[in-house]
Amino acid sequence: MRFPPAIIQLRRAQLVLMLAVLVPTILLTALGVIMLATGSSTVSIAIGVLVLAFTTTAVTGYILGSIFVGKGASLARLQNDFFSSVSHELRTPLTSIRLLMESLADGRLGEEERRQVIALLSREVSRLEGFSDAVFAFALTLLVVSLEVPGNFADLVATMEGFL
Repeated sequence: MRFPPAIIQLRRAQLVLMLAVLVPTILLTALGVIMLATGSSTVSIAIGVLVLAFTTTAVTGYILGSIFVGKGASLARLQNDFFSSVSHELRTPLTSIRLLMESLADGRLGEEERRQVIALLSREVSRLEGFSDAVFAFALTLLVVSLEVPGNFADLVATMEGFL
């Protein structure tokens, strides 16, 4: 089963959020204004104020939700761009290597051309190794966790040993 891209799902969530929050909020705002304008008793004025306060909270929630959905969409876009770039950087040297190996396997190359193809193969393999090293180094930087040891670590160990 295929799922739509993350950006489409996030846009749908934004639309649902807008319809579920803004439409009732607009109706409640109109009701609150009507109650304030026509209300003669303290209770109807208080209810009008409460309705308007509720609608203000709903609009604030909608704005915050839209911001978070927008951030999620930009994160999904960045992820997609990253994977596209990595895929391209891996496929390009692999395609070159495959084509150069096919040229060598045909046996139609002269000695000088064979040397050039082997040199090109070496460069493409080096390029691929460099890229994979960079990806692994980047992955390691993401996995590194800094652990700060408090100055009174010996006291903590002594206390823990007391419980054992």
